[in-house]
Amino acid sequence: MALGRGPAAYAESSPSDEDEMDEDEWCQQFQSSDEEDEADQAPQTSSSQGNGYREPFAGSNTPNGSTHFQQRSDTSSNSRANTNSSSASATPSRRRVQPGADSGLDTDAEDEQEYNHARNMDDLNRALPKLNIGRENNAPPSPGPSATRSPSSTPPSFSASQPSPQKRLDRDNFLRVYMSSLGSPNASTATPSPATSGSNTPRRAGQPLSRAATEPAIPATPAAVPLPRSTSMPGPTYTPPAPSVAPRPEDYIQIAHDSGVQKLLDKEHIPWAVQYELARGVSNDHWKWADVTQERVKALAGPANSNPQCIERAMGKRNLGLNPDIWTELVREQKALLEGAGRGLGLMGAWEHEANWYGGRIQQLARVEKDAAAAHGYALTLGAMQKVGRSHRLARFLGSRRVLQVRIPEKALYDQREMDALKAFFAHKFVLCGRVYSSFAVKDKKIYLVETDEDYERTSDKAEGDNLRMSLEDLVRWYNPLELNDKQNLSKYAARSDLAFSTSVPVLEFEPQNFIFIEDIEAPHTGGKTPPEKIFTDGCGFMNGAALMQIGKWMGFGSPPTAVQGRILGSKGVWLLHPTDRAPDAPPRIWIRPSQRKIRLLPVYTTDTLKTLHRAHRIFDLVMPSRSTVPARLSRLTIVNLAHNRVPTHILSTLMEDGLRAEVEGLTQWHGAGALPLLWHAVNKASGTSFQRLRRTAAGIQRALGLTRRRNEEDDEDEDAAPMSQEWPFEQDEGETYVEESTKPDVDVPPLTIGEGILERIQAGFSPLKDHYLYMELKALLKNVMESYIKEYHIIVPESAEAFIVPDPYGLLEEGEIHFKSSQDLRDACEHLNPKSISGDVLIYRNPARIPSDVQKVRAVCRPEYADYIDVMVLSTKGTRSLASLLAGGDYDGDVATCIFNSSIVNHFVQPAFTAEPTNFLRDYFEPQDRIPTVASVVQEMASRPADAALILRRHLLIGLTESKTGKYSMYNENAMYRYGYGHPDTIRLGYMFTTVLDSRKSGLVVNPLVQTADSGRFGFVKPKCLGGPGGAPRQPNQGPYVLDELLDVGRAIQEDLLTKYQALSQTNGLSESTRDPDLMRPWRELHASRNSLPEALSNEVRALEAAMREVDRAWGSMWGKSHREKQQADTPEKKKALKKRDKARVEELARRYAETPAGCGSLALLGGLDSLKASCLYAMKPKVAFHFAFQALCKIKADALGSKAFTREFADAMSISAAEVRVRSQFNAARDTETE
Repeated sequence: MALGRGPAAYAESSPSDEDEMDEDEWCQQFQSSDEEDEADQAPQTSSSQGNGYREPFAGSNTPNGSTHFQQRSDTSSNSRANTNSSSASATPSRRRVQPGADSGLDTDAEDEQEYNHARNMDDLNRALPKLNIGRENNAPPSPGPSATRSPSSTPPSFSASQPSPQKRLDRDNFLRVYMSSLGSPNASTATPSPATSGSNTPRRAGQPLSRAATEPAIPATPAAVPLPRSTSMPGPTYTPPAPSVAPRPEDYIQIAHDSGVQKLLDKEHIPWAVQYELARGVSNDHWKWADVTQERVKALAGPANSNPQCIERAMGKRNLGLNPDIWTELVREQKALLEGAGRGLGLMGAWEHEANWYGGRIQQLARVEKDAAAAHGYALTLGAMQKVGRSHRLARFLGSRRVLQVRIPEKALYDQREMDALKAFFAHKFVLCGRVYSSFAVKDKKIYLVETDEDYERTSDKAEGDNLRMSLEDLVRWYNPLELNDKQNLSKYAARSDLAFSTSVPVLEFEPQNFIFIEDIEAPHTGGKTPPEKIFTDGCGFMNGAALMQIGKWMGFGSPPTAVQGRILGSKGVWLLHPTDRAPDAPPRIWIRPSQRKIRLLPVYTTDTLKTLHRAHRIFDLVMPSRSTVPARLSRLTIVNLAHNRVPTHILSTLMEDGLRAEVEGLTQWHGAGALPLLWHAVNKASGTSFQRLRRTAAGIQRALGLTRRRNEEDDEDEDAAPMSQEWPFEQDEGETYVEESTKPDVDVPPLTIGEGILERIQAGFSPLKDHYLYMELKALLKNVMESYIKEYHIIVPESAEAFIVPDPYGLLEEGEIHFKSSQDLRDACEHLNPKSISGDVLIYRNPARIPSDVQKVRAVCRPEYADYIDVMVLSTKGTRSLASLLAGGDYDGDVATCIFNSSIVNHFVQPAFTAEPTNFLRDYFEPQDRIPTVASVVQEMASRPADAALILRRHLLIGLTESKTGKYSMYNENAMYRYGYGHPDTIRLGYMFTTVLDSRKSGLVVNPLVQTADSGRFGFVKPKCLGGPGGAPRQPNQGPYVLDELLDVGRAIQEDLLTKYQALSQTNGLSESTRDPDLMRPWRELHASRNSLPEALSNEVRALEAAMREVDRAWGSMWGKSHREKQQADTPEKKKALKKRDKARVEELARRYAETPAGCGSLALLGGLDSLKASCLYAMKPKVAFHFAFQALCKIKADALGSKAFTREFADAMSISAAEVRVRSQFNAARDTETE
């Protein structure tokens, strides 16, 4: 998606100075998952017809009604009238940052001239000098993917000489020479692809539809071609240094390594999983390398290491060793790696008892910590491996074991000196068990290190797959060739690594001949490069029906999606159902536009050159399918926008009250025969527990399954507002959860979330009418729900929805029109005959809405031609600029919009005029742009210093390690709104400042220090209460009441009323902390009463049991009493965090002690039922403590007393109450209540 209007995109949150986040985090939480901006590369070869899509192939069969997708005839041949084209140049440009468009910073236009697709001789001859193709007889082939890199070998170098004019190559000879340089067996017969035919001129809006005179037939699929390791031609100005250059000790930093131990490990062929765990133990000071003796290594060899707990046995330490699932997965990955067939990339069927297997699902984690004793001031500490299900392309390509994720310290993100120090630190090479890791990318507050083909005090072992490793230079050339992308600025180039690390699922491999390159549809534009706001199709291509059907079948969707978001061939964005190519038996085809291209992998794209690419580049990595969310909810800045644009406050406050009371109502219905199941359902809905369990089951692929979006697409709340609690189970941004070194003991503790704990107690038979502690937990949940609703202004609008926005595939919609059809009912089916579609005036917007024109009033229409475009909002491709660009600077590469069709809101809304960015914005508020380095300058630096080339490359790949100012400027912007008003020039200017800062990771722009100082002085005051601050913020008297202040007051009044009524329920039922549940007391009372009649030995054991439980109670009270006093005295966040971590460890240790059989109770343990006796005894003493350490035991006692059925945890967690059951029980209780009255 676009990162914003003007220079960048907006996020709606506003972290404080202490708690601000870097731009990656903001992109995660408040922008769509596709945060990339404009296309960087030259337009690709077009096979488009005049309307931007390809007509059916000759001979293709696309009968109407043959598939889920209905064949639509072309009714748009002459429907694109060029409306308002004369006013195009006069329209204020509200665009994302395009320094090259007007400043010369980003010379994509020159890139187009030098690297454009060779469609004729002139293009070829212009490209040849740059591409250095003239050495057809001595251009050495690249090594294959399994070739062994010899220490003494020298990579191929290419001369910078140019062919003479008399010996210009014709097109076929050029392709043959190029293929030869890549070592292709088909080099001598290389021919241009049919996909490269057609005009290179983008179709302008209003041009008539046209069909090419001839349509190429789809050639038969050729036999598999062996693929080279290096897939792009090395540049003429840079030759990587020979690996024989002597290594410099100062270049290396050891994570965990010992040369002697490593020789033993290699000699005994100890698996990597075991080596990693041994290194982790050293890294975390559990033992030293000297403790890893030859005897212990031998004990870990052979069959012994088939058990994941072998480390614990060999080293004598608890809670170490791998989770069995992780162990199994690593073994599976290693077998696939040694097979050498690229199985880890997926799409090769079942592997080692795993259906549809693909790799890269294990995360190796580390944290960087300050270390005064270390030479460089920092040290890396290894964390436990995790298997959370997430996978990305680079891990699938290299293997999980060859990627190491390092989390950046939170404080460092906001301190440029700290970031500079970290940049110097991570520019080194890192040694882990004799293997050398180098920094490759910075993304999402993490640095990704990759294992290279270099060894440190160890010998490469082909049996371990070491021969399949790549150097950092080769990996960069494989993924994002410097020479082919040298017109980008360096920040943007480095940010393209995001594509390699996007959480995704490999779903479909396209054959080379089925890639079709088409042009973007653009608004009329004169002079220079077309700005993004005039590209109607920015970020959106096509897939044919057969491809989408295969994706839907592979993922088990039930029906094919209308659109999919993903990555392929260096491109990203959304691919929409093709308007005509719908035949189910057609080969999968994909259409890619220039605006989607982020990485150039080849000088020219033809069927033959595409065959030379590694198959990883031709696999479509699914990020997310199209889906609609009904209803949507408002966010803080959207509310301010609506109020600014004349929507009355009373309408918004009514929506808040109705939604808040509806949320709470189900949590207070406790009476009736079916009350408990209904209460369970209400708690489950309010807490989202079942959904969270489902997400845990689908860990890592939630978005690909359509279960969730990234946070910004659900809401854009202020991240520094007080969190509801760590237990709050609303959707979070997916990704790995960092696990601390301590491992949770296998003890009977409560569930992690308050909602899940309440559900388990209700389903065990507890009722808030009789159980004081359940009553109190429900009250806490009630507060959480209301706090979220009120403080974050999560007002649900009944008539609203969210979905992907996509450009009109037919060109039939007029300017200002949209089409939206959902798979869910958008309106009440009992009141509307066509509840899944909408028509009439609607509002459409993207979060966050920071300026008045970010919300647009448009007209929804229903047209039969779009009947198959479900769960996407189709926007017009007519007018002077893209409608998506008006929605907070959006585009079509995965942006999600909200559509409101609630008449009370829509009818009052007054559409404002478009608000452009301030004049001379970049010049006046940012540092000069000529200071931003380009990729070409890096290539030149590496060529001039070949001995330091690898270090230069590593250093520049870390350019993303910069201080974040996004939190500050979000706060400044919202404070300006509060003080001066939503439409004030300062507010608008700060909104644009925020989006530019947010995008600075790619643009490289830096705020002028004088500007930042001035902004801090004027707008750095404390935030008002309505924005999560302490209050007291200044506001101009002429502004009148602020809408968020008013809604906060309304919400607090409703909250107070509802809590008062809830408190009355406790008084009515006479509940108190001293109330005990007789069912839970029974086991202990019966044993205690019979103690005197028991044999003396058993009687003594009963007393020992009681004494042990009293000790647990005493330890709990002592621990928390002291902890509370210390927390009161803690005066810094760091101290509070340290105390919290310490308390967590203490609770785990006490839980472990409780779980053990008490001393002197051996006979009671043999008789059975000891868990129930311990739980009942502790409950009799202190119920609250008992539920902390014997949660399931107490639930089992209660369920057995009332009559229970046996369930395993797996089945219990998968169950929920159906909607039909809820309706029946609700009707039954309503009828009972009526009879009672």
